Amino acid sequence: MNTILIIDDDKEIRQNLKNTLASNGYKVLEAPDAVEVIDILMRDKSSIGAIVLDMQIPEVDGRDIFEIVTDYAPIIPVIVFSVLPINEQKLRVRKAREYCQKTGNYEEILSKVKAIL
Repeated sequence: MNTILIIDDDKEIRQNLKNTLASNGYKVLEAPDAVEVIDILMRDKSSIGAIVLDMQIPEVDGRDIFEIVTDYAPIIPVIVFSVLPINEQKLRVRKAREYCQKTGNYEEILSKVKAIL
């Protein structure tokens, strides 16, 4: 399961993270919003090894998307990836596998993905 689902409304961030993950052998799926998350999980959840989730997505909060993910695919580990401080991420989503602050350093996410998989 070398497929990673990136959930982030920012297209540039998704693309940069996708490039980092893909150049390290991962297949990457992308979702900018909750509707796309549900579509992807219904179609591809058996192939997804991990999810990278932004916390601040317009219309539906990252915490709500985390609940959707755990309803549809409770065994897929989630890495919260946000500009919010780590302690606030942990308060908002207590059951994520990992937490990472958005700094533009995609190598940190890559390291966390490798550790999980």
